[in-house]
Amino acid sequence: ARGLGAFSLDNLQFKEFALDTAEQVLAYLKSDEPWKKTQPQAGWLQRKINLLSPTPDHQNIPGVTGGWVEIRGTLQAEGPLLTNDALVSGMTGFDHAPLLAQVGDWQHPVLTGAGLRGVLRSHAERIARTIASYNATGKDDFLLKCPACDPNARTTQKDKHLVLESCDSLLRKSGAADDTNDHLCLACRLFGSTRRGSRLIVEDAPYAGEQPPKLKMLDFLAIDRFTGGGKDGAKFDALALWKPAFELRIYLENPEEWELGWLALVLRDLEEGWLSVGFGAAKGFGQVKLQDWRATFGYLTPEDLPAGLDEPDTPGESGIFKTVQFQGGTEEWRAVAEEWVKKFDKQAREFKRKELPALRQDSYFGKVDTLYPVLKGGA
Repeated sequence: ARGLGAFSLDNLQFKEFALDTAEQVLAYLKSDEPWKKTQPQAGWLQRKINLLSPTPDHQNIPGVTGGWVEIRGTLQAEGPLLTNDALVSGMTGFDHAPLLAQVGDWQHPVLTGAGLRGVLRSHAERIARTIASYNATGKDDFLLKCPACDPNARTTQKDKHLVLESCDSLLRKSGAADDTNDHLCLACRLFGSTRRGSRLIVEDAPYAGEQPPKLKMLDFLAIDRFTGGGKDGAKFDALALWKPAFELRIYLENPEEWELGWLALVLRDLEEGWLSVGFGAAKGFGQVKLQDWRATFGYLTPEDLPAGLDEPDTPGESGIFKTVQFQGGTEEWRAVAEEWVKKFDKQAREFKRKELPALRQDSYFGKVDTLYPVLKGGA
């Protein structure tokens, strides 16, 4: 889900060694490396793909990908950007230095998929909580209807509940099955949780700017609030990338309409420069804008397309999927995304946490802790 292990399969070939005649069989047997005499079959993969067809009820089969959406674009920084890496910092002598695709390769800095995912999720949760606050009648009602939990709010105490406690923590304490999304908040359904994973993939963003990347050395000094002067031992420096560009790729399988609406709102704010990426956002670092982005929708059948999308007369192709593409930020995209945003708004306003089932037994004693007799003296 964080983009690790991504790869592309290039130059795939299917080769044959004909054994139709006795001479061909002898040539095969005499050769120590017969695979070097094989002949590639042109168009083999496409012919095999053309033989495939989706089953009529594939939408009802769990685990089958009937459609997907891929977002590609360029993250352009407006100023300094720093993805702090302790290893590079130690090697260069700077207190903060950028993360590189591999050690010593200064031409290829990178933004981690995990970091980008966190930025997108944090902003998406802010949007969802804002909508929930308008629909809540008070604090308790907001906590019950808030569509985004706090992933860091965790406790193992079964009789203690935290404010916006994470879905993972609640499910672990209740012992509820994790085979459905019924007990997950909207944020965990889209961005995933440690129990359920995620259908949303945010890959590492490789450097896509001019070569060589521009670097700036910056010095910082913490101010003593009592004296107004520099604080002893609080001077530090950083080696920051100056106005770098990175290639963003987001992929979501079987997207629901409300999920597309939520992503559309986040992408709109990212396009307008409201999100910061990397280290030092409070210092003005990492202000980025999404530029020249496009959304590609893949589908097996027209029924797999999200509502509002019609199959084009000449769709594109990606393996067994047909594709339709939209340029982000255009009036055409806004018209399509508007209905999805309304679906998300409705989903966020109507969301309500389901009451978790009570824990009947634990994995060792067969009873929950609250049922154990408490001896005098706190034993």
